[in-house]
Amino acid sequence: MIAELHWNDSWGLVTELDMRALSKAGGNRANAPARDFIMLIKALAYGSLREKVCAAEYLIESDDLVKVFNILSTFVSGEKKRQMADYDVAVKLGKLDYEVALVDFAIR
Repeated sequence: MIAELHWNDSWGLVTELDMRALSKAGGNRANAPARDFIMLIKALAYGSLREKVCAAEYLIESDDLVKVFNILSTFVSGEKKRQMADYDVAVKLGKLDYEVALVDFAIR
């Protein structure tokens, strides 16, 4: 639903995910279900649009974005590998941050 609402609007999607993460920050995270990191990376790499956005949201709010980005880049191949390389260059040049790169990857 969020991806459809912010189709081709990475900034709007990142803002929405940030607001959701902040609204959950006050809650009790100890009761949250344990998520398998590799399962989430695979969902982000190969899942449907819904699975990708959900995995991205969870990983962005709960894990180190540099780690997520680098591990995700090892799971993909072909055009997705080139896309990750382009994101990497953009991040290193200061044009993107890891959060925006991950969200953009999820919605494409």
